[in-house]
Amino acid sequence: MKAKLLLILSFFSFISILLFSNEKKEKVAVLNFKAANISTEIAYAVTENLITCLTELEIFQIIERGQLDKIFEELKLTSEDDFDDVAVIEIGKLAKAKLILIGSVTQFGKKITINVRGIDVETGKALFGRNVITKRKNKLPKIIKKLAILIAEGYYVYSLKKVRKVQAELIPTVDYSVSFSSAVE
Repeated sequence: MKAKLLLILSFFSFISILLFSNEKKEKVAVLNFKAANISTEIAYAVTENLITCLTELEIFQIIERGQLDKIFEELKLTSEDDFDDVAVIEIGKLAKAKLILIGSVTQFGKKITINVRGIDVETGKALFGRNVITKRKNKLPKIIKKLAILIAEGYYVYSLKKVRKVQAELIPTVDYSVSFSSAVE
């Protein structure tokens, strides 16, 4: 319980630092989500609503659809194409994004699931994955807002791990096994 509370407090501290700092926000490109057993219109609406929710959080600098469309045109792709890993990274690099969000909207029976993965443009590595589920289409706006927060949290956790790794490399390990008996003499 304490660990969960600490994580929540850390997350909100991170969010407030991002909101009130003059630092440059990370550029994020959101590709159209794939539709699986659900209409492409719903998948597109989910993508658009997620972009709006991420923009409202004011944590990331979201790359506009118009810019992405120009990149698709340059690469002779459409936003409806099924991109392989190489194309996703190329789109991210041309958009000068740090992070690309890819995902899907699926329906199994009455359950609608929105899946998203954050891909580091530099490494091509999936940094985090998140999903939300609902049984009602009218609940989609609410769970999309939740997903936006989960995405910010996922990126925060990844960033925190990265900072800790750099700290561990920069700060020498102190050897605490030194005997104190010589100091007592």
